[in-house]
Parts: sequence; C-alpha cells; structure tokens
Amino acid sequence: MALVIEGLTVIYNTKGKQEPALQDIDLTIQTGEFVGILGRSGAGKSTLIRSINQLVKPVAGHVNWNGTDMTKLSGQALRQARREMGMIFQHFYLIPRLTALQNCVLGRFGYRPWWKNLLGIVTAREKEEALAALDRVGIGHLAHKRVDQLSGGQQQRVAIARVIMQKPKLLLGDEPVASLDPVTSNQVLDLIKEIHHSEKMTTILNLHDVELALKYCDRIIGLAHGRKVFDGSPRQVNDKVLEQIYQK
Repeated sequence: MALVIEGLTVIYNTKGKQEPALQDIDLTIQTGEFVGILGRSGAGKSTLIRSINQLVKPVAGHVNWNGTDMTKLSGQALRQARREMGMIFQHFYLIPRLTALQNCVLGRFGYRPWWKNLLGIVTAREKEEALAALDRVGIGHLAHKRVDQLSGGQQQRVAIARVIMQKPKLLLGDEPVASLDPVTSNQVLDLIKEIHHSEKMTTILNLHDVELALKYCDRIIGLAHGRKVFDGSPRQVNDKVLEQIYQK
C-alpha cells in the first residue's frame, strides 16, 4: 500500500496572520518503508504527520492512502480509514486513571459498536489480546497498574501496545521518543522497528534526534520552513544536507 501526497499545503491562522505550515509537499512512500522526518521546530514535521490521518486539514493538495483520498473523507468514512493508521505521540495520550490493560484495549475501539465503548464492555478475548500486546512490549507484569504510576518509557510502551491492538497498516509517530532519555529512546525505537518488520507495516516518524533517525530509518525526509528540502537515504545525509535542513 503506497502513501501518495500531492501538493499538500497547510496554512495556520496565527494572531490574525496566515502562516504557511506546509507548502506544496509531494511525497510517495512505498509499502514497508521506515521513514524519518527531520527538521527544526516549526518546520512542519508534526503538521505533515497529522495531515496524513487528517487530524490537520490541508487547504490544498491530496493524501492518497491505498487508493483513497483522505482529504475527501469525513464522518464514518474517515473513522474507518483511520483504523488502518496507528499513531504514537510524544506525550502518550493515555488515560491516567485507567490501567495499562484498559488503555491498551482502547486500540480496538474503532472496531467495536459504540454502545460497547460507551458502557466500557471488554470481552475476554480483548483482555487476552491486550495482555499479549503488553507482554510483547515487555510490561505484561504491569497490566493492572494505573498508567499515571508508570515511568515515561513504560507509558510509551503502553501506547505502542495500544497500537498493536489496533493492527494498523500505517504507523505514524509524532516525536515518539522526544520526552525520553537516550537509553529508553533506543529501547523504544528498537521495539517500534521490530513491530514494523514483524507486522509488515509502513512507518513514518518525526524525530528530533539526527543520530537516532540515521540509525533506525531507511529513508530520511528533511523539512525546512514547510518545504521538502531533502529526500534520500541515511547514507546521503552529510553536513551540507544537515545545514540545508536546519538552516545553520
């Protein structure tokens, strides 16, 4: 399944001024690629990730996923398309008062009847799958612990387990290790890369750390001022390319 982005443009209204966040982005990502997006703060990295699943709406351009133009979807059709797109955030977005297991089960909510979600009904099979997902990310022994009692690295593992429950074909990461220490960052990215391969997913991550991007990603996209300024392999990233991306 290829992801094809054409002419993607996003403009934010900031204090009454029109500020372009993305400008005419063209990008094709093939099935199975593990892509890292680099750029300074404000370069448009998060906007690009969030435009793919339409958390951010573009003013122009198209995002085609598996032959479907995401920009034309709304309501139930958009919710169904998003079921194929898992997302991991910097700040985890877990529900603090719930346990790791309960948060993990939320990954299946897009596939469940609304009334089951409303009443909080969880089947024995869903609990079993959630426990297996937590075991897979190494925290099965913390399944019944509230997530606000877990460390940052453990919370991100819960978020990854939640994505495993969703069974997406496309994994999006918006600075998934930015709030973690270097050792934990490598552990989390090791885990994401393993799941990427075993589940045969396509993965796109915003990363603030150049060394991590070059270590884990098969392809690097560089953004500067909302424009794509680099697209190539990690081997092609040199000082000149980094100057172009980071405008130093």
